[in-house]
Amino acid sequence: MLKIHPDKNPDDKDASEKFSSVHNAYTILMDDDKRALYDETGEIDNSVDIDLEGAYEYYKNVYPTITQKDIEDFTFKYRNSEIEKEDLLDFYLDNMGDLTNILEWIPLSTNEDIPRFLSIFEELIANKSLKRTKLYTSTKNKIKLLEEEDQEEVEKEKERYKDLCSQIIAKKTNRNNFLENLGTKIFLSLN
Repeated sequence: MLKIHPDKNPDDKDASEKFSSVHNAYTILMDDDKRALYDETGEIDNSVDIDLEGAYEYYKNVYPTITQKDIEDFTFKYRNSEIEKEDLLDFYLDNMGDLTNILEWIPLSTNEDIPRFLSIFEELIANKSLKRTKLYTSTKNKIKLLEEEDQEEVEKEKERYKDLCSQIIAKKTNRNNFLENLGTKIFLSLN
């Protein structure tokens, strides 16, 4: 750190800024809370003096972590709802009745939803809320199915994920040890 100190580099007009950047990085890396925030978000605002913990708490309150239960609750509310019906109608109109990719566009849809979707469309056409198009007639039996995940492949992915998690934890431990040693060396070199 002494090599980049502004006093050691009087000819470098950016020396003060460089030194400040390194100092800020060191400060963040040596503070567990700041480092955790940086690890999670990849960002830190050094240009403004802010309460990082307060800002992070605000962020967590505004954008809470979505849990599996939240997804299940939303799925229960969305499926067979008026919102889903509106999404189906919008999809039909935007694609002029071409249903080929409907499962990729309607949230939470599965291959088993095709008969239900077709029933909704037929009802809307019968009620004259929708006009039957040539594309609808030609594509309603050609909807691209979603790929069913092979259970064996899912298990392999889970194992790879566990291995990756173990590697990340080991690397983090090594990095923490490295940073602690580096901090000690820098502190001792300054004294």
